[in-house]
Amino acid sequence: MIKLDELKRYEDKLKKAIFNYSRAEGYSTKGKHSTAKKSYNSSERHCEDALEILQEIVDADASLHM
Repeated sequence: MIKLDELKRYEDKLKKAIFNYSRAEGYSTKGKHSTAKKSYNSSERHCEDALEILQEIVDADASLHM
C-alpha cells in the first residue's frame, strides 16, 4: 500500500520540476540564457528525484507493477 507521505514527496518533487521548467522557459524567452540553463538543470534534477521516488513507490507495492 502506498504511504501518503511518499506520494506527497513525489508530488512535491514533480511540482518543483514543473515550476523550474516554466521558470526556465520564461528566462529563455527574455534572452537570459545562463539563468534559463540553471533553471533547466534544476528542473532535470527534480525530475530525476521524482522518478526515483516513484520507482520506490512502485517497488514497495506489487499491485502497481502492472
